[in-house]
Amino acid sequence: MINDYLVADVDGVAKRWDETSYFQDYQNNGGYVSQALYNDNRDARFFASIVHDSTQLLSNTVTMRIGGNMHPDMSKKGTNASTRTGYFVRKGLYNVSGFKAVVYTNYHQTLTRLGRAYLNYAEVLLRLNKTDEAIEYINKTRTTHGNLPALPTGLSSDDAWKWYKIERRVELFMENDRYWSLLRWGKEDNLDVISELNDKSYNFFEISEDGKTFEVKPVFIGASNHKKRFSKKRYLMPVPQGEIELNDKLDQNPLWN
Repeated sequence: MINDYLVADVDGVAKRWDETSYFQDYQNNGGYVSQALYNDNRDARFFASIVHDSTQLLSNTVTMRIGGNMHPDMSKKGTNASTRTGYFVRKGLYNVSGFKAVVYTNYHQTLTRLGRAYLNYAEVLLRLNKTDEAIEYINKTRTTHGNLPALPTGLSSDDAWKWYKIERRVELFMENDRYWSLLRWGKEDNLDVISELNDKSYNFFEISEDGKTFEVKPVFIGASNHKKRFSKKRYLMPVPQGEIELNDKLDQNPLWN
């Protein structure tokens, strides 16, 4: 997911971090990893949503690099108190000094968001093949919240869908959207398998102690009998057996019999 937080490159085009001139310069001339991966031209929602190496979390400086205070090898409690991925989630944390449950604050629960409404409308327009109009609404969150260059009009339908899905993922991160969007897109496209909902391998960045090099390594999750294997039955939830027993006119959903 971290790769979906794009970077505004010097040519005015938003790209993945490893496609930018900043990363090319780092590869050719060296420097600090932070200059290549975490410079100020990255999607503003990255910094608002994600804690990365050598940033502040509440009143603490968090370091995930080798030797850092939250690197798994430095924690006596192992990965339970550190991170397997090199990142923590910031979005949703209430960052107020001295915050306690008995202290009243101006925090409020959001019931609906204009950004979600814009993206929902953009998706409808994409389904209607009104691509340029959809791009107008994708850009409303992309430029305002992400601080990224606007998508140009004239994109193909496939390209517009690609950028739309990225935009929705980063805009609505941790807002109970991703799973249901994947189901919606899979059902609309009549997919028997949604690859994002199957088991896959994951990688993480391990930054050197001096902050000048990094390695991409596989995340070890451990053995588990609970493998993620998507099947079409997940498009619908099962009707509770107790409800069927109370009402003999109810049928069980397909594949749940």
